[in-house]
Amino acid sequence: MIQFPLHSPESAPQASQPLLQEVRSKLGFVPSLYAGLATSPVALQTYLTLSEYMNRSSLSAVEQQVLALAASAENLCGFCMAAHSTIARRMMKIDDRIVDSLRDGEPLSDDRLEAFRRFVVAVMDQRGFVQGFALDAFLKAGFTQENVLDVIVGVAWKTVSNYANHVLRNPVDAAFADEIWEPARR
Repeated sequence: MIQFPLHSPESAPQASQPLLQEVRSKLGFVPSLYAGLATSPVALQTYLTLSEYMNRSSLSAVEQQVLALAASAENLCGFCMAAHSTIARRMMKIDDRIVDSLRDGEPLSDDRLEAFRRFVVAVMDQRGFVQGFALDAFLKAGFTQENVLDVIVGVAWKTVSNYANHVLRNPVDAAFADEIWEPARR
C-alpha cells in the first residue's frame, strides 16, 4: 500500500512551505491533514482557502462546527470527527450534548440546529438535489437563501478534508486524541 508523506514546512514542496509555516505559526503545530495535503500545493491551498471562506460565511461559528461534524460523520471521517469535536468542545465550548449527538448520529435537542443538521445531511445524501421537507424546514427555522449556498460551500470544504484523510490515511494528531471516533457504520 502506498504511503503518502506527512510533510513539515521544511520537507514540503516549495510552494507548500510558506503555507505550512503559517499553519504552524497559527496553531503551534502542523496537523497531519495539512502535512498530508502539502504534497500538492494546490490541494493544501484549496483547503486553506475554503476554510477561510467558511470563516467569512453567513454561518455562525457554532453552525460551522455542526456542519463540520455532521458532514464528517456522513463521510465516515474519523480524523475530522476528532479534530472538530476537540474544536467544538474545548475551543468553542459547545454543549457536550450537541457534540455527543452529532458524534452518535442522533437528532439535536436544539430545533434550529437540528433543522440545520438535517439540511447538511440532505445536501450530501441527495447530491444537492434538496427539495421539500429538509429545505422548507431549514428556511422555516430562520435560515436564509445565503445560508443555503454557504452550506454547499461548507460541504465542499469538508468533502475535501474528509476524502483527503481517507486517501492519505492520516493519523489523528495527539491534540485531538481525546476525541477519537469510530464510525458506527461502514
